Amino acid sequence: MIRAILFDAGNTLVRMDYARIAAELGRHGENVFWGSLGNTLGAGAIFLVGGLALLPLLLIPGALLVLPLLWAAWLNQRTFRFDALAEHATASEMQRLARDNRGRFLFAGLGSAAVAHVPLANLLAPAFTALVFVHLGLAALRRQRQQGGVDL
Repeated sequence: MIRAILFDAGNTLVRMDYARIAAELGRHGENVFWGSLGNTLGAGAIFLVGGLALLPLLLIPGALLVLPLLWAAWLNQRTFRFDALAEHATASEMQRLARDNRGRFLFAGLGSAAVAHVPLANLLAPAFTALVFVHLGLAALRRQRQQGGVDL
C-alpha cells in the first residue's frame, strides 16, 4: 500500500516535469507503443542472457558488488532513455542522442541503479529514474535541435 502511494506520487512528479519540459518540443515520435514494447523486450532478453553469462564472473571477489550495479545501469539507460524520448524524437534523432550522450545516459543509469539498492529509497527508484531520464533526454533533445538550427 505504501509503495503504491509513493509510486503514484512519483508518477505525478514525472508528469508535472514532463509537461513543463515537453511542451516546446512537439511530438515527432512514430509507433511509440510498439517501439517501446520492442525496446523493453529486447533489452530484457539481452539483460537475462547477459546476466546468465555473467554468473561465473560473480565468483571473483568483489564482483558481486560491482557487476549487478553496472548491469542494472545498462538496463536503466537502455529502457528509460527510449521511453523518455519516444514521443518527441524521430528515430534518427534518438540514434544521434544515444551516440552523442552515451556517457551521460550511462552515468544516470548508474546513479539510478545505485538508488535502487538503498533500502527505503528503492521504493521511489522507478519514479526517480523516470524523472532523471525525462529531464536528461528532453534537455539533450532540445540542445540538439537548437544546435541544428531548429527554433523552439
